[in-house]
Amino acid sequence: MSGISKAPLDLRVPDELWLDIFLYLPREDLAPLHAVSRTFHRIVWPFLFATFAFHPYALGSSLAFDYLLPNEMQIKRALRRLRFWASDEIAPLVQRCAVSPWRRSGNVEYTPCRDGSMILHNFFQQLPRLKNVQALSFLRVEFDEMHLAALASLRPLRELEVAGCRILTSNLSAPLNLIKVTKFQFGIDSLVSEDRHQWLRVLNRQTLSHLMLGDDPSASMNYAMRLLTRMPFTFPNVHTLTISVRRLEELAYLTKFPGVRCLSVEPIHAPVRHPNLQPIALPDLESYQGPPEGLHLLGPTTRPTKLKIVARAHPRFLDATAVLPHAHLITSLALQMDYLPTGVFRSLFSSFISLAELDLLFGHPDNNYVPNMSAMYTDQTLFMDLSIPPTPFPTTLSTLSISWRIYSGTPAEEVIAAARAARSALVSAHSNLRKIELSSYAMRYQWKKNLDGQLGTERVVSGPVLSGVRAWFWE
Repeated sequence: MSGISKAPLDLRVPDELWLDIFLYLPREDLAPLHAVSRTFHRIVWPFLFATFAFHPYALGSSLAFDYLLPNEMQIKRALRRLRFWASDEIAPLVQRCAVSPWRRSGNVEYTPCRDGSMILHNFFQQLPRLKNVQALSFLRVEFDEMHLAALASLRPLRELEVAGCRILTSNLSAPLNLIKVTKFQFGIDSLVSEDRHQWLRVLNRQTLSHLMLGDDPSASMNYAMRLLTRMPFTFPNVHTLTISVRRLEELAYLTKFPGVRCLSVEPIHAPVRHPNLQPIALPDLESYQGPPEGLHLLGPTTRPTKLKIVARAHPRFLDATAVLPHAHLITSLALQMDYLPTGVFRSLFSSFISLAELDLLFGHPDNNYVPNMSAMYTDQTLFMDLSIPPTPFPTTLSTLSISWRIYSGTPAEEVIAAARAARSALVSAHSNLRKIELSSYAMRYQWKKNLDGQLGTERVVSGPVLSGVRAWFWE
């Protein structure tokens, strides 16, 4: 055996394992790895050129599309870099590409120019060479028919994001539905011209499955909704929809998405329930995320099984769920409120008799917000309430998470004792319960069963653990 040399470490580890490890590393950590060995070079090389970020110009300070072009030397450098990324060796490696204005630099001389296509024209000429690009994003770019044709030529393209972009011509001579993507994200701002509806006209509605329509919160009107009013057609295959609304009446345009299964509503202002609104039939809807008032618009044939609600105050949630005809079908509920008065907690879940997953987040995102705590639960008092039978949850519950952002001042030891008492009572009452997570400023308590469901283990972290408190509504 002494005459047998050992193989280098990187050759004894399967490439697939290195690949899984490198997937989690940032680009700056990958760059030196490709020089370690030939094996690492072969594995890392595609990662180094998977994303191409192109910043051909800066933007002026005016409200129009005023471009600031760098000096001649900077332009030549940008074009050389573009040719490198579009070369035969590098272009096939690019999977994602982003085009956006560059931050202005004090040591670079810029020249105002109304026409930014000087460099962009070169980019769109080279774009078809990126044969394997799957995702493109553009910020404040003006498109003409040649640019749209370049997008349509990219057969592997699946995701397209445009923000503050416009199509220059209002009468497209090319056929509609040019661009075949599955995911389209549209960020609208008040600076984009009135022809913004052209973007939805150039998409192939048969391939489009994910649609995100953002809006400008500072604008006086909802441009996303105004866009939909000009669409004479529907989007039959969109199953994941994210949309911004100012008024609940705007949700009437959901009828243009008859096959939506996952709906996310982002309210720009606090919505007000309108008594004369007609229910909307979304028979395929599986999950709803948004304000509780939106639940009033779900007709009896709409039966989602997952809800993610920002209620802020408990009456908004109770009022909405009181008329929810399918609450007994909900299996997953995530709920966020600013605070929780004592005596309300058990009534929140009385209609949800099939819950398997429950995720609760209490506390205002502003850490300086402190309600009148004398009439409110604290982390300790709520956990102690859970230890008193009967529990407020259905027997079907399998996962429970309660997180606090409100500082109560209770010592960590006392909160941990209350969490353990709650766990003991909950496990005894719920045979399906496999995981509990109770966290606050003072501590984090986790309990879960092993894979065979026989043995439960706990993990306790005391001290300030705010970073571990779930904040999925502000991510």
